[in-house]
Amino acid sequence: MRIVDWIGDKENQRKLGNVFRFLSKFWPALLAIYLIFGNGLTRTLLKMTGSLLRLVPKLIGLAYKLGVKAAGLLGKVPKPLLIGGALFAAGAAIPMLMPDTVDEQERKTQDNVKKKGEAATRAELEK
Repeated sequence: MRIVDWIGDKENQRKLGNVFRFLSKFWPALLAIYLIFGNGLTRTLLKMTGSLLRLVPKLIGLAYKLGVKAAGLLGKVPKPLLIGGALFAAGAAIPMLMPDTVDEQERKTQDNVKKKGEAATRAELEK
């Protein structure tokens, strides 16, 4: 019953009110501090992130080396084939990146393929 007597005291009620007011104002900061320093999961994630960040320069160097090798291989590909491949890739990528470049007829054709199927749409276009 000592706890009931302690809480019943006006001075202690004021102290409890101050504690709860503090917690209600600063709970986000206290939670962040706990998550950063207080549990093993965050510590593990921070270690993993640090390891990955140390690997980034190595991965960039490897990508550069592979890019240089790929560029050397591109010199052996005949130019017409290279230009055709670049145009084909651009023709596929540009409508996805910039949908406003696709004209209305292309949109209608794509809608027909979705509604009727590819074979029926092809038959209509070949008429």
